[in-house]
Amino acid sequence: MILALLLGCATTFLESHCEFEVREVVDDERLDELDTSVARVLLPLVDPQEADAIGLDGGALPLVVTVARADGMAVLDDATVVTEKVSGSGRNSSHAWVGEEPEETCRDLLEVPVALTLSGEGVSVSGPASLWIGWEGVEVVHALDLGTESLPAGLHGAPVSGEVRVRYGGGTINEIEGIVTAQDGARETVLWYRAF
Repeated sequence: MILALLLGCATTFLESHCEFEVREVVDDERLDELDTSVARVLLPLVDPQEADAIGLDGGALPLVVTVARADGMAVLDDATVVTEKVSGSGRNSSHAWVGEEPEETCRDLLEVPVALTLSGEGVSVSGPASLWIGWEGVEVVHALDLGTESLPAGLHGAPVSGEVRVRYGGGTINEIEGIVTAQDGARETVLWYRAF
């Protein structure tokens, strides 16, 4: 009896975490999880779109952007929240605590292989990219191949690597960001566009 009082009663926790099931999907398959399909998302992106970006020097940098479907299957990370009971002991009375569902990270995410083309003064991008549908809406991410592609150089000199991100909303471009990394490791945004 005294030992029970010293140890206290058992405490029960309900903890939530996220589990993912990865599966391939075809382009015309309706994905209830995302309320769309690959084909539907891609349809408005294949026509060239123009955006008046801003360069590193603050000057106007008109760009033309297109996205095309590339070879390879689209892959869906199908997310599910799993809640489990975790027991322990403590000096307090028994109680239950319900952890918040990890809503920020437990979301379905679809990756589609695409090709990104982006051109303008000092800008020549044409290569493989990943189109992501999910957490941030629709985003195309492309790692620059400096052997064949270019972005404007940053203040720290010629870049050793670079990345382009294009975000869409309702089928039109919302944001563009071109980032380069220089020899000394400095990362700079050398072109930028935001529609709102």
